[in-house]
Amino acid sequence: MGFTNVQQLRELFLSCGMGFLLGAYYDVFRILRCILRPGTMRVFWQDLLFFLTAAPLVFLFALAVADGVVRLYLFAGLVAGFFAYRYTVGRAVVRFVTAAIAWLSRLGRRLYDVIRVPIGALREGCRKLVEKIRKNLKKFKKGLETEGASSV
Repeated sequence: MGFTNVQQLRELFLSCGMGFLLGAYYDVFRILRCILRPGTMRVFWQDLLFFLTAAPLVFLFALAVADGVVRLYLFAGLVAGFFAYRYTVGRAVVRFVTAAIAWLSRLGRRLYDVIRVPIGALREGCRKLVEKIRKNLKKFKKGLETEGASSV
């Protein structure tokens, strides 16, 4: 039983769709990088994790679509779909996430400034209160010492 052009075209389009989904899956790691700002070793391990999880997915995809037969156009479709996602939707997603992170960071700094002032005033008030209590305790101790000395 031979493969018709229609079947091959269908498999190519499916592989483009799978590549598109793999691009979206890779964006999860890119978003984590935007949020966490990992070093080069962590980026290496994230990429390794991506490839170790994407490889079985690609294998299962090829098994389901082409009955496990290795076809060059399947891999070409995967690559085309991946880069189609990366340079269209992926760019927009990364821009949005970067802008959202910057906005949340500014919001967090403003909230910190709003909370810091009252907490600083409270801390200063507590410090002054503790200082007054210490002074009064010293006076109280001196009063007890002089009272005890006069009664002897």
